[in-house]
Amino acid sequence: MLLLSKISNLEMHSPEWKAARIGRLFTSSSIHYIMGKEGLGDTGMTYIRRKVFEALSGVSTDKEIDTDAVRWGLVYEPDNCRKFCAKMGIEFLVTQKMIEVSKEESTTPDGLIVRKYHTDGLQVDVTTFEAKCYQADKFMKCAECDTVQDVKKVDPSAYYQVLHQMMAVDCLNGFLSYYHPDLPLSAGLKIFEFRKMQQEIDKKTGKTIYPIIEDLKLMNERKKEALVHFERIKNKLLTGQ
Repeated sequence: MLLLSKISNLEMHSPEWKAARIGRLFTSSSIHYIMGKEGLGDTGMTYIRRKVFEALSGVSTDKEIDTDAVRWGLVYEPDNCRKFCAKMGIEFLVTQKMIEVSKEESTTPDGLIVRKYHTDGLQVDVTTFEAKCYQADKFMKCAECDTVQDVKKVDPSAYYQVLHQMMAVDCLNGFLSYYHPDLPLSAGLKIFEFRKMQQEIDKKTGKTIYPIIEDLKLMNERKKEALVHFERIKNKLLTGQ
């Protein structure tokens, strides 16, 4: 269940949204930086140091990237949302609102599907939705995936983005939709459902495993580790010790 009070009015890409993300260590679109196979590594530590800089300076380290691929995504993501809703029979989607989890953490899913409201009127049961619109080469690679675990191999940043969204809003499932406008809809819209309790059989042991639960546990461990480094580096710069 998600507390309604955590759903802000901050729209994705607005100046206010960008300002609210400065120094915030954990966001869904950036969580992949700390999810390397071998630990935080250089990539994770570089990201943490950037966030310490932001926290102390109040200046964003995000670079405004203006490429054909970025522009393509921004143009066609609304179409992705509409096609997804039509395909899934969803009539209402809360779009691109920042969820303020804590002072260190937030998420801004492309959509929240409202399942039901709690009887206390303070909480809501939701499912997350993330839209990805890549150009031909990357789209085809992602669309060829058969399972969520295939997505993890091919598009790990999107995989961990969806997992973090699910964690942040405390839901059991989330959707990832890939869309390309130049293909017939049957080929140009590929939807994956991430289910927290998804089961698989370990090929080596033959035992039932829950890969998403295991990755969520790992994400929590990495977040704790990253926060320790964040505070250590920040305090060292402030005190000189």
